[in-house]
Amino acid sequence: PYAAKHSVLVSIFSVMLAQECEINSDQKLKHIGLGAFLHDIGVTQLKFDPEDVEMINSEQREEINKHPQYGKQIIDALKGVPQEVGTIILQHHEQPNGAGYPNNLKGTEIYPPAKMVAIADSFSALISKRSYRDAFSLQEAFSRMTQDEMKYDRKMLRTFAKIFGVTL
Repeated sequence: PYAAKHSVLVSIFSVMLAQECEINSDQKLKHIGLGAFLHDIGVTQLKFDPEDVEMINSEQREEINKHPQYGKQIIDALKGVPQEVGTIILQHHEQPNGAGYPNNLKGTEIYPPAKMVAIADSFSALISKRSYRDAFSLQEAFSRMTQDEMKYDRKMLRTFAKIFGVTL
């Protein structure tokens, strides 16, 4: 249930952000929406369900960090899925500061729609009740994201917050 709801929310939030960033091409919006919806498909290949674990150990963290690569492999094996979708899936945990995974990409090395999905992914996770904590309010979610601002494209994060009437 969490994964399904999360995928839908990340897709909706990503498309909203893309439109706010003046991406108006139906094709690009479809790619972003699909990449966002499938961003965590690689989690299906993990040996455990992260939602069933309260405290993740280092071995599990290492495995979780591979889910973008697993997801890209799944998508690459399918016919007719645009390359952009796979790029979003692979890069959605990269960070402009270079501290992300799986490839420690920085700034402009990261595909812009993947940056959008990263913001939507974190926001959705924060405002959702998880197995190990309650949901955060919108204000608290944005406050936490601002504290970790180097993890996100700053301009995109401010644009996303404006959608919800929050000024950062």
